[in-house]
Amino acid sequence: MATVLGVELDPVRLPWERRLQIIGVLYHFWATFVTSALILLLFGWMLLNGYALVVAKCGVWLWWGWDSSCMGAYASRYFLNLRIHKRFTGYSPLSIHPTSQLSADKNYLIGFHPLGVISISACNFMSNGTGLMGRFPNTNFLLCTQVGQFRSPLRRE
Repeated sequence: MATVLGVELDPVRLPWERRLQIIGVLYHFWATFVTSALILLLFGWMLLNGYALVVAKCGVWLWWGWDSSCMGAYASRYFLNLRIHKRFTGYSPLSIHPTSQLSADKNYLIGFHPLGVISISACNFMSNGTGLMGRFPNTNFLLCTQVGQFRSPLRRE
């Protein structure tokens, strides 16, 4: 059995559900940190290899929708209900316990203070991983957090 920093690792005995939860965490880590860096590298490569027009079009698209991350961006019910979000929230369980029904004709704001500069755990509230949409079916929730983490292309979508 392998040990890392005194922690015994035994992937053979790890339950299948836990493995899927780890994949969910890796997906959100990838979407948060790696995708932004890869997009910058891709833009740099495109500029150096004669694709400046494509980079200019992407730049115009970013400029045109710069404030979209402040207004809820381009939310997709399909994307919000992907199973990967449920796997992610299962890694470090977070659950919503409604104490009363919320009226659908009012606005509600979930304030979230991340424990870091870019918090991956905001995905618990910006997706349907916790079952928030099922518990409050006619209510449209918007997450209030640092907009900087949603400025990069593809991340805000």
